[in-house]
Amino acid sequence: MGIQQHTKRQLTGLIILLGIFFLGLLHTLHTSFFVCDDAFISFRYAQNLAEHGQLTYNPGEAVEGFSNFSWTLLLSLMALLQINLSISALILSAVASLITLGTTYLITRDLLRNGTLTPYPVSGTRFTDFIAFSAPIFLILWAPYTTWTAGGLETMCFTALFALSLRATLNKTPVAAGLLWGLTAITRPEGALFVLIAMGWLGADILRSCWKNKTIKTLLPFTDGVAFLVLLTGSLFLFRWYYYGELLPNTYYAKVWGIPSSFLRLHGLSYIHGFIKTYSLVYFVPILTGLAIILPRLKWELSLLLTLTITWFVYILSTGGDFMAMLRFFVPVLPLLALLLACSAGGFFLMVARRTKNLRIPGLVALLLCLSSGGLLLYRSLVFERASIRYEKRQLGMESVRGMVHYVSDRIKVGRELRRIFPSSITHMSMAVGGAGAISYESRIGRAIDTFGLMDKTIARKKVRPGKFYKPGHLKQASWASLRAQKPHILCSPGIATIGFSPPGARHRKRVLAFFNEYDYFCLRLPLSSDDRGRSRTHYCCIRRKTMATPVGALK
Repeated sequence: MGIQQHTKRQLTGLIILLGIFFLGLLHTLHTSFFVCDDAFISFRYAQNLAEHGQLTYNPGEAVEGFSNFSWTLLLSLMALLQINLSISALILSAVASLITLGTTYLITRDLLRNGTLTPYPVSGTRFTDFIAFSAPIFLILWAPYTTWTAGGLETMCFTALFALSLRATLNKTPVAAGLLWGLTAITRPEGALFVLIAMGWLGADILRSCWKNKTIKTLLPFTDGVAFLVLLTGSLFLFRWYYYGELLPNTYYAKVWGIPSSFLRLHGLSYIHGFIKTYSLVYFVPILTGLAIILPRLKWELSLLLTLTITWFVYILSTGGDFMAMLRFFVPVLPLLALLLACSAGGFFLMVARRTKNLRIPGLVALLLCLSSGGLLLYRSLVFERASIRYEKRQLGMESVRGMVHYVSDRIKVGRELRRIFPSSITHMSMAVGGAGAISYESRIGRAIDTFGLMDKTIARKKVRPGKFYKPGHLKQASWASLRAQKPHILCSPGIATIGFSPPGARHRKRVLAFFNEYDYFCLRLPLSSDDRGRSRTHYCCIRRKTMATPVGALK
């Protein structure tokens, strides 16, 4: 009977989690279900690996212009199986979201049982399990989490691995922790920072146990876990050195290296302030005091969670934040914040339970705290989403969701149109672009030149003295002189390409063609996105070499 009850409880929990997951997908559909432009960079690397056996953006040019190694390998498997990469990325991200929700629930449940149920081993279980479900509910109420359940990036995969690694660490299973943290580190470079903290924390606890028990038996599994970790991360560094000739990805140099640290800190601080202000996080401080109540029972666990949370904020501060919509950089830390909120409610549950034998009263207190926290999160998310969905204008220095959706949808159409009007020669042509995503992937252009330096080591290593801040990761750009020297067939780079309701004006043409005198403008007339007034854009214009004939379907 006990086994049947346990199975029934597990089945009920799974059904609840699936219900939370589908509610989260509805929230995702409310914000926007799309694949962002940057995802197509990984798609092109994955496609080239599947088709040509080269993990390169342009065949024959070994430059690591991506920062999601394991995610790109996973996509290359999808490409090898001839599965659409956009659909694959969305499905994989949704699965990762479900894993994150489930893992967050399990971590919260275990922490609450260990921290609040010592006096109430039986009757309190259902209450703490109920409180634990609030953690995944909090997650789906955060607009950043549900927005980036879509997007096609590695964000949700990294978040799922981070959550799984954290659970293995808290459960003190060093082999699983080493393996999972290794996978986390090769999915995103910043994962290595949290690997050092978590494995160091676990190693210190195991050494303390060995010293206390006068045995080294518990140390042996930890060495196995470290071996897995070193094998995974070491293999990546060796491959990177052998294949690309560097220990760090070129994206690090393009986005962080050579930029004054004071400048990055200033805008990282602005990014963090935007997050705190958007979600009115100061109102959660009284609720988080509940952590102090269960801290004596969970010193090791909570100190690790708080250290990882603070480290994540410091990382954002030092790298300058992000330009993508809905505070994308905070997504991996949201499970930590969600479970800390749920544990705080558990702390108040324990405090009230100590003063009454009727557990319904502390359960009601915890429920009210969860409802108030969730209500505030939902309200702030809806306010935040509304402007981002309705208008193209930037928010808090970030792109809006509407702006990102329009950007990528326009460039998908342009890329496909280029492939249509250059059916036989496109694979032998070169093109300079400012966003090396959908245009180059959809056009199947033979060589794409990214003017932001992701695939160019020379541009990536430029030192800059930024003035007015534009986009994090987009401060370095190729000069017009360097672009002209490479003699691309087509230039669709910033300051040259135009998108709007008509061809570029005479003044703009004259300024551009005075420098690129061997080129001339051509325009693609397409049904493109609409601006905030509802006017549909119709023209995307670039320049091409004069020696090239005007392609059929293009306008001079």
